[in-house]
Amino acid sequence: MTKLVKSRKAFACQECKAPVNKGDSYARKTRTIGNPRRQTVENRAGIPTIIEHGFSYTAKLCEKCAGSF
Repeated sequence: MTKLVKSRKAFACQECKAPVNKGDSYARKTRTIGNPRRQTVENRAGIPTIIEHGFSYTAKLCEKCAGSF
């Protein structure tokens, strides 16, 4: 089970959309889409451009959803 943190303000769980009130416990889980470490350089209209092939973000999960990970 992931470490739980106390909420400083109210928000909705990103999995089940349940409300997480101020003072309730929640977990943070990093999610990745694609490969955030992969980059390629392309030449577009004479300008070198760095293309990233993914990104990562932090999802806030309620205590119930955090137990399933």
